Amino acid sequence: MTAHTFEAGATVYLLSGRACEYIAAAGSQHVVAPIYDTEYGQETRDHKLVDRVYRDAPTEKLADEVAALETQRRELRVEIHRQETTLRQFSRDAEARKARVTAHESLQRLDDYIAGKITHFVVESYDPPYRIETFQQAIQDREANRSDRALRLLSLFGRSNGDLTWNINRWSDGSGCWTECVPCTSYEDAEAVLRARIAKDMREKWAKEQARPWVMEKIVDCAKSFDVPVPDEIAKAIGAHKLKAAQDWAAKKRDELEQAEATLAAAIRALS
Repeated sequence: MTAHTFEAGATVYLLSGRACEYIAAAGSQHVVAPIYDTEYGQETRDHKLVDRVYRDAPTEKLADEVAALETQRRELRVEIHRQETTLRQFSRDAEARKARVTAHESLQRLDDYIAGKITHFVVESYDPPYRIETFQQAIQDREANRSDRALRLLSLFGRSNGDLTWNINRWSDGSGCWTECVPCTSYEDAEAVLRARIAKDMREKWAKEQARPWVMEKIVDCAKSFDVPVPDEIAKAIGAHKLKAAQDWAAKKRDELEQAEATLAAAIRALS
């Protein structure tokens, strides 16, 4: 502002907002005396030379900036609260998902499959009842006469009791028969899964088949192949069944021998 804008004795303001008495212009500068409130009223002291003075206290723009910053602060606090609430909910959901995954081994295997960690499968079969296959052996379509060489279909099935099971379809389009399997992250993992499965199925099957020990032979042979302990009562029952079967076979053959000898003797007498 130019010097003639202000009169001597007028109240002017510095950029800081301090009130001053205007003394005089000094070229492009101004001489002012800061005003102080005292117990005796207003006083001016310490004349000073300043570059600029203002008719009104320059607080309006500062007030606008402060208001804008305050609004921004409130908005940020609201956003932070929203994000913290979302994070807490996500953490609770993550813990709940983790608990559900932990409760279902099949879901843990699903996470491993998505992560590309699956290298082997424990696959149900007939003889032996279980086998370990590599990922390629289990998933590749082994039908030699099929032109479609796509990967065999792998699915996760849910049962009515809440159990989840993995199954491989014979064909890639799902039109073939299904075979239950367990995805594993290494051969050692597959062996551990297989041993646990054999032990479990052996106990459960024996509970239903004690009157027919011969139906346990395949799973017991599989258990021996993978060093799974066979309960004594099962081993004894199978041993007793085999002994009786051998005794019955020997008795049958003795009867056949006696009949053959009798037939031979009769033929000899007829020729005499």
